[in-house]
Amino acid sequence: MQSYSPVSDVFGAMSSDARLQMETALGAIHDADEGVFLYMHIGGEATDALLSRIRASVQVEEEPEEPVVTTQGRGLRHLGVGSQILVDLGVKKMRLMTNNPRKIVGLEGYGLEVVERVALHVPISEENAPFLRARKLHLGHLLPDVEAS
Repeated sequence: MQSYSPVSDVFGAMSSDARLQMETALGAIHDADEGVFLYMHIGGEATDALLSRIRASVQVEEEPEEPVVTTQGRGLRHLGVGSQILVDLGVKKMRLMTNNPRKIVGLEGYGLEVVERVALHVPISEENAPFLRARKLHLGHLLPDVEAS
C-alpha cells in the first residue's frame, strides 16, 4: 500500500523516499511477475497544506531543519481500507514490501498473514537523508544507517 503523496509521486520531490519506493516496488512486482500494488488516496489534503508542502520541498535553505514526520491520521485509515481491498481481492498471505513494522501488525488485524517482510530500501541522498532519519527515529522504520551519500 502506497499512500498518496503528490509532492513526491507527481512532482518528484527528492526530499522524501516515496517516489523511489514506489518505483522500486513496481519494479520488484514486475520482475516477480506477480503481486499487488495498492495506491491509496483517501480523502483530501487541504489546498493550503498541499501548497505549503510543495513550497517547502522546493525551497533551498542554508541549514535545513530536521523534517517533522507525521501520518496526519491517514496511516491507519489507509491501512484499514487497503486491508479490506486486499481481502476482497482474495489475498490471504503476502510478502510485504515495507520499512514500517507497524504495518505488519495492522494487516494481521484484518486476517492477512505477512509471511515475509521485504525491505524497501532506496538510495540515500543529501535531499532525502533528513526525512529518512526522522522516519527511523520517530516512527521506528527499519532502515540502514541513514547518512547522506
